[in-house]
Amino acid sequence: MIDDILVSSDEEYGDSSSEDERPSLLELPDTLTYRFPKEIMVFEDVDDNAVHHGQRQLQIYIKQCSDKLCAFASYGTTRMCCLIHTPVNEADIEDFVAGVSVKVNGAPYVSETSLRDLIQYIIPSNVLERTFLAVRFAVYSDGGAIVPIALMTAMFALSASAIQVKGIVTAVTVLCEPDGNLTIDPTKDLEQKCRDRIPGYAYVTAMKIMKDDHVRWYDMEGLPKAMHLKAAFNKAAEAASLQYPLMAKMVQQLAERGKNIEGSLG
Repeated sequence: MIDDILVSSDEEYGDSSSEDERPSLLELPDTLTYRFPKEIMVFEDVDDNAVHHGQRQLQIYIKQCSDKLCAFASYGTTRMCCLIHTPVNEADIEDFVAGVSVKVNGAPYVSETSLRDLIQYIIPSNVLERTFLAVRFAVYSDGGAIVPIALMTAMFALSASAIQVKGIVTAVTVLCEPDGNLTIDPTKDLEQKCRDRIPGYAYVTAMKIMKDDHVRWYDMEGLPKAMHLKAAFNKAAEAASLQYPLMAKMVQQLAERGKNIEGSLG
């Protein structure tokens, strides 16, 4: 099913990773209309001042059909969807195995194992031990910051599916260059310099839950200088905290749509 999304997107939009455009969620392929007939939430509020200063902002569009929920995310030129099949619990089948299955299309450098572990982490253990979730991500425009956007989009998709999560998830990638310059949410081209192991380039991805001062998870890619890596880590932790007000506003809008998630965010 998501393969259809990828094919349709490639054919209709080509390479939409240019930094000169900011894709709209209204550009989603028409072939999705009948697949996800029930609109759950659309959040497209954009701070014009932030856009003027070159800052990207997360936009979320959630739809549902009978047995699937799909959360579309747009973040500058990065666009993806997170598909969650109807959760299976231990009362549904005899040979039940709890846990999370994760598949990623369109971003081969992303670790499916890491995403699976992180999604399992944000779900309370008493819920996870009774549930099996099949989560699939499709990246159909890679402008960078794939992992942070995937984590935050998954949080919305889980909440809209009435799956309890530990709290509001915020995540950020910060890149450091050889001269020590730091870039929040770098582009794909900058990230690639880190994956290519160019000396001095590295990025740190940090995830927080709620307003906790502690970073719950972080990852590093590249060959940084030690002092620059520490600065990037601190900046990522700070930037993740600054995302909380916007994410809380989006969660509130989702709750107000009456998707039976009241009390699901601790």
